[in-house]
Amino acid sequence: MLAFLLAVLTTSSAFATSYFVSTSGSNANAGTSQAAPWKTLDRIFQKAYLAGGIKPGDAIRLKRGNVFEGQIRLTAKGTAALPVVLGAFGEGPPPVVRGDCPSLVWQPVVGQVGVYVATTGEGSVAGAVYEGGVKLKAVSLGTLNLSTAAGVAAYVAKLTPGSYGPPTSTNRWWVKTLAGGPSSAIRFFNTGLYVDSSTFVRVEDLDFTRTFTGIDVSLSSNIVVHGCRVSDTLNIGVYLRSGDTACTVEQCATQRTAGDGLYVLKGTDCVFRDNVVQDVSDHVLGYVAGADHCGIGLQESLRTLVERNLVARAFQSGIDYYLDLDSVVQDNVVVDTPRGIFPHGSGCKVQGNHIRLSPSTNGGGINAVSTGRQITVQDNTIAKAGGWGMLATATSGPVTVRRNTIYSSNPLCKVLVPTGPVVSEKNVLVVVAAP
Repeated sequence: MLAFLLAVLTTSSAFATSYFVSTSGSNANAGTSQAAPWKTLDRIFQKAYLAGGIKPGDAIRLKRGNVFEGQIRLTAKGTAALPVVLGAFGEGPPPVVRGDCPSLVWQPVVGQVGVYVATTGEGSVAGAVYEGGVKLKAVSLGTLNLSTAAGVAAYVAKLTPGSYGPPTSTNRWWVKTLAGGPSSAIRFFNTGLYVDSSTFVRVEDLDFTRTFTGIDVSLSSNIVVHGCRVSDTLNIGVYLRSGDTACTVEQCATQRTAGDGLYVLKGTDCVFRDNVVQDVSDHVLGYVAGADHCGIGLQESLRTLVERNLVARAFQSGIDYYLDLDSVVQDNVVVDTPRGIFPHGSGCKVQGNHIRLSPSTNGGGINAVSTGRQITVQDNTIAKAGGWGMLATATSGPVTVRRNTIYSSNPLCKVLVPTGPVVSEKNVLVVVAAP
């Protein structure tokens, strides 16, 4: 039986194909060898969605040292034995995907003052479009068909000053400028990598920069994002966005994101491990951005594990979660944030974390709110606390707070401010000299 299974696996892997992409390649190539690679990222979309699909065991590899403009959009069904790999080939630094498409050319639409059109890679999903410092409004396509001249004309007629679209998958985008002026101030931002409806995909050793969202995963399971880097992102660095199961983000780095560096929404059994999140701000690339501005965010997810991550210089909280169930946040380091870890949920644990608050902070490091079953906060250290070290609010089940150590230069600092059925055991305040 074992020999039969090995034979099946060997046969299956023999039919796997590797596809290569290089800025010096050609889209007329088959893309199946390093000597004859594809040229642009939209060939990945075409293969994955339109031309037979990506098979278990297949690999897609971008050439190291190359900078690609646009977006990678991928759907693939790997298996546990034969995962699909999206990664790099060759020598040199990791491949870079630029989501802002600096070479994009906006052409005026004849007879439409201030309306411009540009062609991006096929299957692109826009994240945001700006004119100067103003974010433009997306206009839906509705039932119009852009494959006909009449449909295009009707859609262009829907645009108002300061709008763009359509905000769906396409390869053409229209903009109507704010005052009917030239297109020179238009900035377009893609999501760097968009993975949807996929299973057993491993993404490794890629860089994404100047994107709307760096990496966006939705409706997928068993996706591993390993060793990737995301920088200068207007939204979230790595986003497990919708109904993802058993996905892992590990040994990745995010820097200068406006949204959270890492975020999971309504996921199940997802993991953030050994990542570095730095410089989460309320503005990136000169644009003011509305978002949580936290290092790592969890929302309405089940059994999320967040461990051994470093979060440095987040504008809001280091790690923040809302209505999570049975999630564990342990052995993380959070430094130079105004608020440390904010667990709001049911059955959650916060343990073994080290928090050093921003020097100007007058608050504390942990704010636990139980919305169901018990939350446990234990064996954490909080440095540079101000007026309080921890808050605990039990609106339903209890909050147990034990063996935590608070360091503060304020001798009146409260170790714990409890509300409701809160159990406090062996928590300590250590008064230290002001720096």
